[in-house]
Amino acid sequence: MLKNRFKSLRLKQISDAIESKETFSIDQLGQRIIEMRKATGITQKQMAKKLGIKQPTYNHLEKHMEKCELKTIEKILSIFKGRLNISISTEESLKTMVDKQAEKKAKKLFSKAYSNMALEEQSPDKKTYNERLEEFKKEIASNIDSTLWED
Repeated sequence: MLKNRFKSLRLKQISDAIESKETFSIDQLGQRIIEMRKATGITQKQMAKKLGIKQPTYNHLEKHMEKCELKTIEKILSIFKGRLNISISTEESLKTMVDKQAEKKAKKLFSKAYSNMALEEQSPDKKTYNERLEEFKKEIASNIDSTLWED
């Protein structure tokens, strides 16, 4: 009886996570499918049969789901009448990435020019240097192309 309550609770938890469209990383996909399979009482052997493959092959797929082709994942999910929704997220905004790269490039180019100016004793004061560096960084960031990423 306790075992059945646990199974019902687990089924509800998995169902709620799916219905809420809870996101997770690709390396957790296999574990999610295992949880779905177990929560619905389907064995690996039964899954393999539904997919037309052998059980050891299905076992390998579950363990390495993040390396599967999307078609394979969709076929597995179709057994649960599910589909794969993909979301891309980044640790920082693309604008922040561009701004950081523009600043890196501006500092690199400015340091060369500043070194030459120092040799000729024409170095601007720190405030002027920082203002010009900021202007140059903004100019670089406003002209986004492949040269931004070249060293």
